[in-house]
Amino acid sequence: MNTQRTLLCYPFMALALLLASCCGFQLRGLSNIAPELKILDINTTDHLFNQNLIAVLKTNGITVNDTGDYRLRILPLERENKEVTLSGGGIVSDYELTGILTWHLETNSGLALFPPRKIRMSRTYQYSYNHATASRSEEDLIWHELTQKLAISLIHQVSTISSQQLATLTANAKAVAEAEAEAEAEQ
Repeated sequence: MNTQRTLLCYPFMALALLLASCCGFQLRGLSNIAPELKILDINTTDHLFNQNLIAVLKTNGITVNDTGDYRLRILPLERENKEVTLSGGGIVSDYELTGILTWHLETNSGLALFPPRKIRMSRTYQYSYNHATASRSEEDLIWHELTQKLAISLIHQVSTISSQQLATLTANAKAVAEAEAEAEAEQ
């Protein structure tokens, strides 16, 4: 009987070792960030999102400091709450909460490396007029979850920028700024 248990454990141990040794295995939330982006300045006006973003940055080994070469500029977070379904009596029963994050990466001197990008996330929830306080609490909780997910999604997008792409984007932004300065000087 003891031998049968041991034999049954081998496939599970092999599977566990295979998963642990897999090259692509990473914990969720951790991203490979270009070394140049390991120290970032952030510019955001949304307090709740700022807290979530700093937590996600720290989890990914990024230091938030104004001495870095690059800055994440985050425009005010947009929050939309729209009616999705009505009950038989014409009362709204479901709402969709949407968060829209607009961001771009720039040099610490303020040169934008690319046009602003948007990240949109939505979630539907039931609203009960009989339990309005509970429904409002649920809405606040969902909004908090959306801001966390937006912060994670932002870091995943930033992690797609390689060192080589970053160097090219920076060189292009500087060339555009110099050309604009020359054109302005000629006038």
